Amino acid sequence: MSGRAGRGSIKGEVWLQTRFPEHPVIQDVVNNTYNDFAVFTLNERKMLHLPPFSHHILLKAESTHETAGLEWLNGLLPHLRQFPNLQTLGPSPAAMMKKAGKFRFLLTLQCQSRPYLHKVVDWLIENLDTIQKDNRIRWSIDVDPIDHN
Repeated sequence: MSGRAGRGSIKGEVWLQTRFPEHPVIQDVVNNTYNDFAVFTLNERKMLHLPPFSHHILLKAESTHETAGLEWLNGLLPHLRQFPNLQTLGPSPAAMMKKAGKFRFLLTLQCQSRPYLHKVVDWLIENLDTIQKDNRIRWSIDVDPIDHN
């Protein structure tokens, strides 16, 4: 909303409500410039190997059966060990675990190399229906996901 505050010569005002006013990010936003915040955030993302310093694929599995998606993603993990430069995060429930009557689970695949990650995507598309055949599961792949939902 802050982008809508003020117009031209008319000064705007932004209010920030939080339960955690002492949190470093809140303190940074309140006490420093946008540039300071951007530098801090980029350094933090670099240290944690998060985008833009790595690349992600989000593998989503959903099913009307409560644990089928989780089991399906767990069953995929041994097959992904053939990719030594790949880090797996999860599987875990989606932020909104149940949506439209389906239970949703996520597996994040992370790698420093985008071309390597694309090789993994090609392999997944070619092999998932063979190695992890389960008609109860609807799966999708999201390259460079904006959110993990």
